[in-house]
Amino acid sequence: MLLPPDQKEKSVVRTFRLPERVCEDLKKEAEENRESLNTRVNQLLYTHLYDAWPPAPRGKVAFPKPMMAMLFDKISTKDARDVGHEMALRFSQTEIIGRWGAINPDTIMQLWRMISERSGFGECKCVMDRGKRSYTFLHELGPKGTSFIAGNVETLFQLAGIDPEDTSVTIIGTNEAVIVEIED
Repeated sequence: MLLPPDQKEKSVVRTFRLPERVCEDLKKEAEENRESLNTRVNQLLYTHLYDAWPPAPRGKVAFPKPMMAMLFDKISTKDARDVGHEMALRFSQTEIIGRWGAINPDTIMQLWRMISERSGFGECKCVMDRGKRSYTFLHELGPKGTSFIAGNVETLFQLAGIDPEDTSVTIIGTNEAVIVEIED
């Protein structure tokens, strides 16, 4: 069961025996993702138990660019936004809580930075200027990709208790980018 975004689950210490090769492979994977071994093991267990996104195999996300492009060719812009919304409710929040413990603007942006880095369909850039953080998600998925990403991000902000209509958060979509501006 998932906890509300503002609550962190209590952790316990347990000892397990693993084959040496498995442990080495886990360490290597954690290093490649710039995370601790503990974090990587928690992600894998959380994914297995709660049906979250599968672990990224060797730097790729579960939906690579060709699959996403094919999907977006077959659905309407509204459907793309609705799918983004549903994915936030079913998968994105689980992924964020499993990795970072709570949903907030920083963890939402970390998720999309990770997706951008691993997916092959875009990149994420962050700029700080005059008390405002601006995240730009450049992608190659067209207007429907923008609708999908924007629907996901808006829903995640709502789950974090931030109304997308709030003036401290601005979400702008273009044919090839989603820009999220957050006033600090």
